[in-house]
Amino acid sequence: MGQSQEGGDLRLVREFKGSRDRECFAAFFDRYARPLYAVALGMLHDVAGAEDCVQETFRRAIERVQRFDENKEDSDLLKWLFMIAKHVCMDEIRRTRTRDRHGAEAWTALQRRVELSPEEQAMLSELRDELSRLAPEYRHCYLLFHVHGYKYKEIMKITGYPYDRVKTDIQTAKRHIERRFR
Repeated sequence: MGQSQEGGDLRLVREFKGSRDRECFAAFFDRYARPLYAVALGMLHDVAGAEDCVQETFRRAIERVQRFDENKEDSDLLKWLFMIAKHVCMDEIRRTRTRDRHGAEAWTALQRRVELSPEEQAMLSELRDELSRLAPEYRHCYLLFHVHGYKYKEIMKITGYPYDRVKTDIQTAKRHIERRFR
């Protein structure tokens, strides 16, 4: 980064600390959102997740700007933002792994504890058959929503699908299953 841009960043940080004027910080967003997005995408391999990471990075930066020492000779705003983005991404990776692990454990425990009547077992078998007939993307979204309890936004992150597609896939799967059991 050139000295003039770096000096300008440090001046804007001072201004922002004094005024809390969001326009000062908007200049940082315009300048650094793209490189932060590239880092987040590289870590998360998920477009929606990377976008969320950039937003969360800037939210945390605004919240913690007093911790940044713009008066030090070696102050580097971009490095500071990269460090925050890395922590945001790592938090998301840990959260996803924990949720996946606990979800799988809970499902396994639930399957062991529940004793089903022969009628319930037959109905569950028919439901499994019907689910297996669904297109994989419908089945995947449906199970994430109805079995694992993910919200649409979380399913978007997992699958990389846009909101409308997640909603459509879940509703389509639901319609197919309901027709089978009428």
